[in-house]
Amino acid sequence: MDIKSVIGDNVRGYRRKLGWTQEKLGVRADLSSEYSSRLEKGKKNAGAETLYQIAKTLKIEVGALFIPESYK
Repeated sequence: MDIKSVIGDNVRGYRRKLGWTQEKLGVRADLSSEYSSRLEKGKKNAGAETLYQIAKTLKIEVGALFIPESYK
């Protein structure tokens, strides 16, 4: 599993734990729902600032995005 997939799975997992849609995450993190979708599918390589913003929005430490299945 590559790091983009790990990050994408974690973003999806934490988002779902909150009961949010990709659109809701996008609005709260100031990202498009298309960007959120590509990130969750492991098709988008997010920069540090974006990962920080997503983690802050999800109320998690940014490092949690790099640990496989940390949302469980």
